[in-house]
Amino acid sequence: MPPAVSVPAELEGTQLANFEHAHFEGRAGATHVQLVLIRLQHTGVEIIQQIPAARFEPLRAWLREHWAGGRVSHGPARLNWANLMRSDAIQDNRFYESTDENGEPKPAGWAWLMDDDNEE
Repeated sequence: MPPAVSVPAELEGTQLANFEHAHFEGRAGATHVQLVLIRLQHTGVEIIQQIPAARFEPLRAWLREHWAGGRVSHGPARLNWANLMRSDAIQDNRFYESTDENGEPKPAGWAWLMDDDNEE
């Protein structure tokens, strides 16, 4: 039997299998960041606020190592997730496609959240 994986305190009680993307929000030098977990098929979000900035890197590394199938990104700005999740771009049936309705290239799914600092 493989050893049990210790879950970070910030994620206790969170069923990661219900989410497809994790996005950290916070500027360099900030004292806290927040983590936005996006539900499968972008049906909503769960936001974990006030994560000490010192926990950002260990938590991001843990997610990348232990969250099979999940993607992780980071950006400096706090987004208006209620409006974003209702937007046409998110609700579009081509959201996960790499081209728009005219065949033009576009970021697929949550790829637009990725920046040069993101490996995944």
